[in-house]
Amino acid sequence: MYRHKHRLPGAQVLWSVDSPYQRVEVVTAPGRGRMLYLDGLRDLDDRDLGALNHYLARAPATLVRPRNALLIGNGTLSMVPELSAMSDHLTTVELDAAVVDAGARFFTPGEPLARLANWRLVLADGKQCWRPPSAAST
Repeated sequence: MYRHKHRLPGAQVLWSVDSPYQRVEVVTAPGRGRMLYLDGLRDLDDRDLGALNHYLARAPATLVRPRNALLIGNGTLSMVPELSAMSDHLTTVELDAAVVDAGARFFTPGEPLARLANWRLVLADGKQCWRPPSAAST
């Protein structure tokens, strides 16, 4: 499928699992590196992560220097080491444990993450974790 439909010569599926939410696959191809596909659609690749992390997390965190930071849907965990160093406490909320597993296996080494004392991973729906500010706090 990846060689023909996605026109990726030499593509190989490194890892594939069906989660309760989607099919999660890590694919590699010459000149493209590793890519994360969700239900057959490219979510990101190694080349995207730097720019994605810069605009969605690094630039805002550099400007604000948050005491507490929240990442929702950062399944590759690629921004965790840097953002945890820029905040006192970091929480990552991810819906799909299979995406986290793919991230730890192929995009962000799990060992350094285990040493982060100010980071926690919550497997849940991010929409359910958000609470509007109370009237007293505004």
